[in-house]
Amino acid sequence: MEIDELPPCTPPDDVNLFNQIRGNYQSDNEKRFFEELEYKEENEASFAYDWLLESEENEDGIYLYRVGNSEYAVNRIVGGKYGDEWHFDSLAEILNINLKEKGYLNRSITLWQWLRERDYAGIRYDRDGDWD
Repeated sequence: MEIDELPPCTPPDDVNLFNQIRGNYQSDNEKRFFEELEYKEENEASFAYDWLLESEENEDGIYLYRVGNSEYAVNRIVGGKYGDEWHFDSLAEILNINLKEKGYLNRSITLWQWLRERDYAGIRYDRDGDWD
């Protein structure tokens, strides 16, 4: 297989997500979130974790990172205690998890709804461990 024949890195679920959200953003921060992650999935594999949100950057103690091209993980740290870390194969999957069902919050809300409520506060795009 020649290099120009390599399959795309972005999973079909995320291709659909990026296409559906394009032009339907609720804020400039949401637009940046999806545009940055689409670019990263297509162009920047991360092997040392791309920390999008750290637990000390929000009152709920939730962290979110990307690894590889399109795998994501989420967890919660409160009072130095870790919850169960959950891993997903796409952004589409992780955004739709229910944070109450995962034991992170006392109310039923998806990760995507939670990020929207915060207008993506604390999300950063410059903490890929591969760059250190």
